[in-house]
Amino acid sequence: MLEKLYEIERKYDELTELLSDPEILANQSEWQKYAKSQAGMTNLVTAFREYQGVLRELEETETLLKEKLDSDMQEMAEQERENL
Repeated sequence: MLEKLYEIERKYDELTELLSDPEILANQSEWQKYAKSQAGMTNLVTAFREYQGVLRELEETETLLKEKLDSDMQEMAEQERENL
């Protein structure tokens, strides 16, 4: 499942580059085809990128919890993990 999401994200980024290519910009029908394809992926890619951000935050919080922290930092890290 994650591999498929990474592939969709890669294709989305590729389409973003194509849409700014002068040759594509000169060909209106081709540009519209790429724009429509990219638009169909936007919500999924946005959600996937948010998910990736939450995973990074969770990893950082877990790392903090594994380190020896004073009680205030420990409590704050535990609250952060619960909120994620």
